Amino acid sequence: GRHEPGTPASKRLMTDENSNILIYMTGHGGNEFLKFQDAEEASSLDLADAFQQMYSKKRYHEMLFIIETCQANTLFKRFYSPNIL
Repeated sequence: GRHEPGTPASKRLMTDENSNILIYMTGHGGNEFLKFQDAEEASSLDLADAFQQMYSKKRYHEMLFIIETCQANTLFKRFYSPNIL
């Protein structure tokens, strides 16, 4: 799996194909990227690929993705998985 042995259930996303999930992110943003505490960046393609992996592994039915950052609307450009609002 993706988790180290002994990772508590509270730190895992225990969802399936019937789950509706909410993802809320905030940080500094720019054209197609989100920056966490001025240290790490996630691009719109990084997010799109992660959401596609989640969908192909049946980790959600519908996802509500909320992002609070400058140029947040550019992060949705690369999403290609179904059922992301």
